[in-house]
Amino acid sequence: MKNMRTMMRNISSVGCQKTLQWAAYGSILAAALVVLWNPPAASAQTLTTYDATATDTGTFPSAINLGGTVAGVYDDGAGQHGFLRAPDGTITTFDPGLAPTPFCTTGSTSIVPSGAINSAGAVVGDCNGVTSGTQVVFLRDPLGNFTEITPPENNVHDGMGVFPTINDSGEIAGSYTDVTAKVHGFVVTPPYGPGNYTNFDLPGETFGLEVVSINNSGQVAGYYYTSSSFSTAYGFLMVSPGMFTTIPAPGSDQILEVTSMNDNAEITGFSLLNYSSPFHGFTWQSGTTTPFDVAGETSTEAEGINFSGTIVGNAYDASAGEGFVRNAAGTITTFVAEPTASYTQPQGVNALGTIAGIWLDSAFMRHGFIETPAPAAAVPNLISLLSNPSLGLRAGEVVALSDILHLALVSINAGQNDLATLELNGFIVAVQVLQRLHQISALTASTLITGAQATIALL
Repeated sequence: MKNMRTMMRNISSVGCQKTLQWAAYGSILAAALVVLWNPPAASAQTLTTYDATATDTGTFPSAINLGGTVAGVYDDGAGQHGFLRAPDGTITTFDPGLAPTPFCTTGSTSIVPSGAINSAGAVVGDCNGVTSGTQVVFLRDPLGNFTEITPPENNVHDGMGVFPTINDSGEIAGSYTDVTAKVHGFVVTPPYGPGNYTNFDLPGETFGLEVVSINNSGQVAGYYYTSSSFSTAYGFLMVSPGMFTTIPAPGSDQILEVTSMNDNAEITGFSLLNYSSPFHGFTWQSGTTTPFDVAGETSTEAEGINFSGTIVGNAYDASAGEGFVRNAAGTITTFVAEPTASYTQPQGVNALGTIAGIWLDSAFMRHGFIETPAPAAAVPNLISLLSNPSLGLRAGEVVALSDILHLALVSINAGQNDLATLELNGFIVAVQVLQRLHQISALTASTLITGAQATIALL
């Protein structure tokens, strides 16, 4: 094990360096106690199924944040309503925009993209407006307060919704249809006033577009159609307003739909020749498209991607469907939510590797599931997260914080969960000190602390 002074030498602030050293020295001292302990071994990954309510007719999870909170909707037979599932299993249901000034119609909630909830727990979705023929975006903040977010000229037309997504800075992106039936993209930033909107159109787009993701660098991804029969579609990455990269379907496929993007601008989704042909998964980054399929299945649909490049989705044939996980090296594993499940569809995966999704029983009733990783798998993902450019960590800070997490990983692999908890709490203290010394932003600190706390909850 390297000396802690060496581990900290790249930290620029002397005060920060000393405090991080203290936290790391505490971890070393705790590690020395391993020989005296014999606690239980680290827990394995677990899969839990659930319903939003005891009486609903369908549960549709769609998004999961870093802390493990899931956002989605459920159907009660009269309409769709929103829900949040906390990591401890507590479920909160809601209808947006009903009070004090109504702006949504009860039972019309939609939460679709895998990026519809951010690390702080803010959720975005859309609903039918109280004015007939309109559709509006809503924001539910972490305290449960609702804000109406209405792009200019936003109207429902031919079923085209706005399907918003949100990043950790609170930037919201989506699409809307104007009164002439023209579809536009938009990005709106806090405090969400009229002057905070940026609208955009894609060159060559004439028959509709969908925005599906805005990452923590403010880059926007989605897809658009160039034919009235919806027989040709391209993906896109908008790195800044007016600067677009087009993503064509690979091989002989004519349609490419983007479903998710991470903070490395790595994009995933699916492609197909036409809507009667098999679907194929893909990942795209920096101009390179890599198609993939799940062996033994007719179609593969990728739905979510995390910072480490882990992709989740579903694969199916005419009789049944299973979920899959594709790691950054391209290795694919499959699973089902329940032995009796007729269909398993992961919708999103967070930075730690926790997966949220939908499964169908033999009667085709929809339920939710969440699969949490083993702690020994979550910690490497948290280490990887330190290199996320949106966090703004300097090289020395990444090295020092990584070393503390590596100590926790050693403890987990040795079955020393109590010791790993101590070391992860030491990581949290180190992050708090970096924030107090103004070395990192409050948003970065919150993200890292949330990740560490979620990892502790797995132990």
